[in-house]
Amino acid sequence: MTAHLTPATITRLEKAAVDNGFDQELPRQGDWLGFASTQAPLRLWLSAFSDAVFIAALSQAHVARALGEYGTTVVSPLPTGAAAGRSVVDIPALHRLVRRAFQLSRTLPDELLNQFAKQIASLPRSTEAERLVVQRVGQALDVDQMKRPDIVAGHVAGNDRQLGKGVAQHSHRVAHAAAMAVGRRDRHRVQPALHQPADVR
Repeated sequence: MTAHLTPATITRLEKAAVDNGFDQELPRQGDWLGFASTQAPLRLWLSAFSDAVFIAALSQAHVARALGEYGTTVVSPLPTGAAAGRSVVDIPALHRLVRRAFQLSRTLPDELLNQFAKQIASLPRSTEAERLVVQRVGQALDVDQMKRPDIVAGHVAGNDRQLGKGVAQHSHRVAHAAAMAVGRRDRHRVQPALHQPADVR
């Protein structure tokens, strides 16, 4: 489905990636430009067809499924490593799609838990003081998540309330994981530091 990319198109695709959180370049695959992020696990590939259709291929199928109205599903061959693709008809729409994919990759189920597991993997838990450190790691993740500008301000494109509810739910899952990590089965003894934003109902 892709055609030869012009230098101008390459510049526009690179800007769509970099401006929306993808600050690392991956090896190019034909006419697919590859990108990754130091802030999210999602990998992204961008291409275009005749400068009229812009295509984003994503490494996480659950992110692509959650994009909803952001573009349409692409069924043509995708680059190696991609699980799904979406297409849009102009650059502004591509920016919105890429930004939303970046946000979803950071907030959909299990991402907070993955971060928590990585951060506590090497921490000792034999004493009460050491277990308290593990709990505080989970609480710090809650604080960092809730302080993100797109959560606090409610400016995430798309369904803000749904995203806010999801973040709150995952904060409680991190709190539960912290309790289990230190051998406590009463998850209410390790509460998340913050709850859902006030405007979430």
